[in-house]
Amino acid sequence: MRIGFFACALLVLSAHAAAQTGELWEITTQMPGMPAGMMKPQRVCQGDDPERARAAQKDKEECKVTDKKNTATRTQMTMVCKSGTMTIDQTYNAGRTEFKSTMTMKSKDGNFTMNMAGKKVGACDAVATRKEQDAKMAAIQKQVEVGQAQGAAAMKQAEDQMIKQCATAVDKMQYSGLGMNGQCYKKPATDKDCKSAMSAQSQMRPEVAKACNANTAEFCKRLQTANGFMKTESQVESAAAMCGLNTKSIKASICPRAEKDGSLGFLGAHCPAEAKPLAEVHCTGRDYTSKLGGKYNAFCSNYLANADFESGKRQRPAAASAPAPASGSAPEKTQGEKSTEAVKEGVSKGIDKLRGLFGR
Repeated sequence: MRIGFFACALLVLSAHAAAQTGELWEITTQMPGMPAGMMKPQRVCQGDDPERARAAQKDKEECKVTDKKNTATRTQMTMVCKSGTMTIDQTYNAGRTEFKSTMTMKSKDGNFTMNMAGKKVGACDAVATRKEQDAKMAAIQKQVEVGQAQGAAAMKQAEDQMIKQCATAVDKMQYSGLGMNGQCYKKPATDKDCKSAMSAQSQMRPEVAKACNANTAEFCKRLQTANGFMKTESQVESAAAMCGLNTKSIKASICPRAEKDGSLGFLGAHCPAEAKPLAEVHCTGRDYTSKLGGKYNAFCSNYLANADFESGKRQRPAAASAPAPASGSAPEKTQGEKSTEAVKEGVSKGIDKLRGLFGR
């Protein structure tokens, strides 16, 4: 509002100050509370420019003069405009080469006062000046448009990156990649900061809000599946809390149907009760060792890893120490022979572990 008021003031004052074609006026402005010299003097060319006259007339149409008094050295005027009421009191020297004025503006935004002083500094070509000013304004406008385009492109790139990050978080089941949308998923109605942040995102970046909110919901849906749960393994407790869930209830929901769904890895790792009968059949004896790497490999590996815990943290007896080889004993075994025996020993210990677990 004040910028428009200032422009209007210059227009009105220079129009009254000019008495002939092509007068160049230097106008200094001072506002209450503003340090002296803060606003630099501006030079205004006022004269017989048809285009400027039409623009001035258009500006005047926005305001209505309700009171006007003119003498040889003083002009008083009251104008009612859309933005408020403006009062001008302007005095001149005898040669009308200098003036001082006080302008006040009363509006719904408050009262505003501006003091001006002007002096005629020479002649000017009003038409040429207008063209020069128009060219400068066009250049400024172009710079603004370029800046706005660059800003919009940068914002679009940032938004695309946010949307991509949220999608990747679901693919990799990494809840931290969901950012604010994940942190606030179950809190916007109760958490002040979340409510404010999510509201701001919806207004400023609606596409990001829409995509990331949908991805967060999808993440929580996948977390309740065997594959999603296991992909989130290292962060599963925090991820479940983000979704308003807990791991115990998720496992209780998945375990009864894990074997039927073919989620054998999950079954062996998280469902001891449901897994035990299957382990008795497929994870012991020669049949198990002959199928290493087959369908039940991940199941048996996961089940064996949890066998001590599921059997009450039963400790496996330590292997007996082998006596030192006597002098003149058989030659030392090759590395290949040692590796083969190590694999056999590992399998044998796993079978012994299961036999103890199953009471055999």
